[in-house]
Amino acid sequence: MMYGGCARSSDVALLGRQHLTKDGRLRDTQFKNRKRSPVEIDVPVIDQLGQILEASPTGEMTFVMT
Repeated sequence: MMYGGCARSSDVALLGRQHLTKDGRLRDTQFKNRKRSPVEIDVPVIDQLGQILEASPTGEMTFVMT
């Protein structure tokens, strides 16, 4: 949550490799108010987070498995 720019666990639970861009950023829309007034998450993937994601077993569509 700290490195992904997410304030809610519902946002973290949905994040996966499909949200990583080729230019090294993490992009998504926060779940809360996504239809009324969406808030875009667009943060750089810092080296520490990139290393963690590469070393950790993740699901196909989400980083968090449990």
